[in-house]
Amino acid sequence: MKTPALAAGAALLLLQASLHAQVDPKNFDLTTKPADDFYQYADGGWIKDNPIPPAYARWSVDNEVDERNKAHLHAILDAAAAAKDPDFIQKLVGDFYATGMDVAAVDKAGLAPLQPALDRIAGLTSPAQLPAAFARLHLLDIFAGFYFSNEADPGDSSLEIAGAGQSGLGLPDRDYYFRDDDHSKQIRAQYVA
Repeated sequence: MKTPALAAGAALLLLQASLHAQVDPKNFDLTTKPADDFYQYADGGWIKDNPIPPAYARWSVDNEVDERNKAHLHAILDAAAAAKDPDFIQKLVGDFYATGMDVAAVDKAGLAPLQPALDRIAGLTSPAQLPAAFARLHLLDIFAGFYFSNEADPGDSSLEIAGAGQSGLGLPDRDYYFRDDDHSKQIRAQYVA
């Protein structure tokens, strides 16, 4: 009977250690009473120390991790592109990255690499041709008009279900395109610029 008790004790210690490691007291706002505003109490310190950068509509730990990962990937790509004696993978990755970062060559090429696809689109003459055009674009991982994906079932998160969505909006939702207030007009002007 000692084994289950020891296992339970060990599990409790591991749980306690993992919970302790994830809770950083500096992220709390101790000037706020938990009963008054628990969100501000629990996250106020982090929010104060991590203001939303101007380029973002929202900011969270997820964004922070994403940006850090991008910085690591950027360093890996720079190292691959600069490697003096690269192996096959480094050369492949480095050359691909350097090609994309060659702004002068990209500017010189202009729309020429895209012109065949643009010509095919411009050559459409009826709505009946859209399914084939969309299918071709989807095969190229260009989700024209709509997309399909898998997503968690809202009614049972243990299941994955088919999802479909509309693609092509660059702003967060359709209302950003139609609101008539000054702030929305400014957002659209900055978006176009």
